[in-house]
Amino acid sequence: LTHLHEPAVLHSLQVRFEIDRIYTFTGPILIAVNPFKRIRGLYDEEVLKTFITPKPSTTPHVFATSNAAYRGICDNNACQTVLISGESGAGKTE
Repeated sequence: LTHLHEPAVLHSLQVRFEIDRIYTFTGPILIAVNPFKRIRGLYDEEVLKTFITPKPSTTPHVFATSNAAYRGICDNNACQTVLISGESGAGKTE
């Protein structure tokens, strides 16, 4: 997302939701939308392996965010913080 105004954000999230793309980057922020169903292959080991790289991934996924935090710790010897926010029952612990 390059233009951060409410209609653009909502439209982009809706379009991606309809094709089971529940993750969206806006800068360093990862937006996740609860799909209310299981999405086959979303968290497979093969998918995970594609995100374990020395360079940050531009593909929006929770694995990209976790790898970026891990790389920050290992490569820069710097503390990292990941803020997870959402409504009760939204799937934050998944």
